[in-house]
Amino acid sequence: MSIIAYPYTTKYKTFLIEGSYCEADEDVIAQTLDDVLACYDEPHRAYHTREHLEEMFSLLDEIIELYGLSERETTIAALSIFYHDIVYQTNSVDVISKNEQRSAQIADGEMRVKLAVNDRAICDAVETIIIATKDHSVDPEQNPVGALVIDIDMAILGSDKDRYEQYKGQIRKEFSTFSDVMFYQARRDHFLYPSVRKPRLFLTDSMQDRFGDQAKENMFAEIAEVNRTLPRQAPSQQGKRPI
Repeated sequence: MSIIAYPYTTKYKTFLIEGSYCEADEDVIAQTLDDVLACYDEPHRAYHTREHLEEMFSLLDEIIELYGLSERETTIAALSIFYHDIVYQTNSVDVISKNEQRSAQIADGEMRVKLAVNDRAICDAVETIIIATKDHSVDPEQNPVGALVIDIDMAILGSDKDRYEQYKGQIRKEFSTFSDVMFYQARRDHFLYPSVRKPRLFLTDSMQDRFGDQAKENMFAEIAEVNRTLPRQAPSQQGKRPI
């Protein structure tokens, strides 16, 4: 059996183990984060997997190299990334709408108890960021780390065409319990259309400059593809849009 290496995920796991803000024993921190990572191996996941985390940590690492973050800011970003999709259920509209809230609750409990995070404000910041990933909106001036994490989470939209095609297929697989009509109508009406109508897709200038144009190009192409196969019906009422 081949073992896939995730070097950036490992780097930020080590960062949390060796850093100043998680005061539990190193073995406890390591096991807790390993248990978190195991959730990303659930069989119904196709996009929201360890690969997604690795892509996020790789981009975080690049941003830190370019712009710098303090240890405290990096701790908030790393914990937010580790926990933001720990709960990811897609079998009904009701459970989909609760993923972020449940992920935030688990993160809050584990940070305070298992990881023994010594700064309550860090726990609060991580919880806020995870909840904000539902609608991908925070005030970048009031919450710059949150804006950065959300932009990193959304960076897949601005990926090259081959990766975007792969991402689309992975998302469709995760929502396989929904019919094509239900899935594609919900994705188009509740995610693609509202997104491309925004003046900008990313909260931070650096990420908008890097990914914004390609993201809109990818999404317009997807809308055209969906419209060729589905009629443009009245907006669907399926709750949280598939992304």
